[in-house]
Amino acid sequence: MIQLKDLIQNIAEKGTTIHTYAAKVVAINAPQNAIHSPEDVFTVNVLRPDGAMIKNVRLKASIQEEEQGVISIPKLESWVLVSIIDNVETRAFISQFSEVERTFVRFKNDSNQYLEIDSNADQFHLLFKEAQPTAPGLPPTDFKAIAKIAFNSLESQNTGDHPSMITTFYDSEGKLLSETLATGNVQKTVLNTIKNGEPVPRISFDLTTASDAVATLHFTDEDGTSKQKIDVTELGTTIAINEDVTVVTLSENEFTITTESGDGYTASIKNDEVSFSKEDHVLKLDEDKFTIKNNITDLRAELDALLTAIQALTVTTPVGPSGPPINIADFIQVQNNINQLLKS
Repeated sequence: MIQLKDLIQNIAEKGTTIHTYAAKVVAINAPQNAIHSPEDVFTVNVLRPDGAMIKNVRLKASIQEEEQGVISIPKLESWVLVSIIDNVETRAFISQFSEVERTFVRFKNDSNQYLEIDSNADQFHLLFKEAQPTAPGLPPTDFKAIAKIAFNSLESQNTGDHPSMITTFYDSEGKLLSETLATGNVQKTVLNTIKNGEPVPRISFDLTTASDAVATLHFTDEDGTSKQKIDVTELGTTIAINEDVTVVTLSENEFTITTESGDGYTASIKNDEVSFSKEDHVLKLDEDKFTIKNNITDLRAELDALLTAIQALTVTTPVGPSGPPINIADFIQVQNNINQLLKS
């Protein structure tokens, strides 16, 4: 099949006549065996006003060359100008568009690396990729991604939330190393390591103002076990370590450490209170007094009962029961001091 670049040269040398007419696009012809993408399009079918159907009208100079080029794809049912060289329909090409549905560009270098730009009204994608080695002289049949940037509109996402930008990077084998999603109020980044040939998330970082302003940093091991997660908000910070076994919470007037190892311990520092607890065992300082208690009683109550009993102490003597201790005032003073130190 003669190529359009050769036809252009013939036109210049021989004065070949070119006829141009208006036609309606009635079919977009996707390739049967696309090397790069099933969405590649190189020809369309058009219908002339006189009812004649012209098939496989070119969208680029060489429809056999799929490795690179600039393609504008008209909208179905839109009107175009079709040019025919020397009245040979196999030499027809679209010379002007009234409406463009999509445009894609593919660049190639001598190292079989490609830059693809694919755009329409809803999205704009850039892909860097490289052809996998094949037998000498044969076209590539598989590719590995290097990096990609994708801008998507609301309509392309079908979510109605926000437009998005997604960036991805890949290793030398085409395995996903990282991905970042950004919208108007969300940004999410995931960094992977490659284990047994597959990407495994190791670090993720999320920012959002969708409801509350939150920043989350999360570390996991190669088995997916959470090692450390840090949540930062406007009001405080929470650090969860080793699958939430230990949790540290920081806020404006509070600092709390909770551990689930063993029977579970909690240490808390608040604006007017410091406490340590293990289940029903509590040591607490608030209002300038200590509380020491368990699920049965507390230290202040026991000491108060002991001193009250001492003050009422009597013993048997040869002349009868004794009276109260002669230093009862000392015990009363100790009791008052304990009440100033401890509370129930």
